[in-house]
Amino acid sequence: MPRVTARHVIEAPPERVFDLARSVDLHAQGQVRYGERAIAGVTRGLIGMGQSVTWEARHFGITQKLTSRIVTFDRHGHFAIRWCPAPSRASTTTTSSSRLM
Repeated sequence: MPRVTARHVIEAPPERVFDLARSVDLHAQGQVRYGERAIAGVTRGLIGMGQSVTWEARHFGITQKLTSRIVTFDRHGHFAIRWCPAPSRASTTTTSSSRLM
């Protein structure tokens, strides 16, 4: 399976970066051009362990709903998200952040 790794250097306290990475509000602001919005689960604020958010967006002319759930969570700078294309599909992709500290 292909793996994509991205590294960013951000001049901010690690705790601030961690909270912004899991901010539903910040993600929504960055996706305004796609009309993406949180429609279920945690729809505002910070998402945490075991919580999920369902997004609705229009990409390539098709309205899609994607649900993400936090499956691992370490307040010291790591969390993993499992994306589910639709509730009835068994296939998922897991993405995790790099260590912040």
